[in-house]
Amino acid sequence: MEPHKRRNNPYTQIAALHNRGIDYVFRKLKDKHNYSEEISFETILEIASEYIAKVQNEKSEEKKAISYSVIAEMFNMDRGRYIDSMLELKKVPKGVIRYLEEIRGLNEDFQSDELIRNISNIEAQLLNSEYSNEDIKYVLLYIAIAKGSIKDWTQNYNLRFNVPEKQSGWPWKEDAESALQGAFVESTITGGVFSIVSVVGGSVVGSTWAAIKKKKNGQ
Repeated sequence: MEPHKRRNNPYTQIAALHNRGIDYVFRKLKDKHNYSEEISFETILEIASEYIAKVQNEKSEEKKAISYSVIAEMFNMDRGRYIDSMLELKKVPKGVIRYLEEIRGLNEDFQSDELIRNISNIEAQLLNSEYSNEDIKYVLLYIAIAKGSIKDWTQNYNLRFNVPEKQSGWPWKEDAESALQGAFVESTITGGVFSIVSVVGGSVVGSTWAAIKKKKNGQ
């Protein structure tokens, strides 16, 4: 197979929706709780489902409840085992999985510019490889969400928590892992088309909850 020339990551728009979702959740949390220690996972899930409904221009409470249920079910799964089994089921090439594992192996405490540079280098290798668009789509989604998350938390951490800006330790892996899990959940329903319910909703909930726990634990 000839290499695909000049490919770009098509999932950057999903990453933008993800970042806007985190902003939406934190604005709502500030209004309701002022970032109190008592914020529950269910509250985050409810707000994220509300955000998904707004993006989809859905006013039905039933649709919102469905989103809530789908995202909640994701967090009842053994995510690591589920992702591994789906990578095998979807016949993602082992060479592509090695790119994914390289990103997963990056240290979360690297500085933002170093992380972005390392992930972008892996992304460029993947886009310039001979693998098909279908082969690499899940890893490209992971990359888009990871990079978007790092940029978003770098810019907004201090605004969300009213503390000095952090230089490392953002929950970007939580975002990307949740998005990848969501993509596999959706693929079983839609036949491979990514939906914002699981992909964006799941990653927004995972990111927000991880950040709040890190802040609570003084990390």
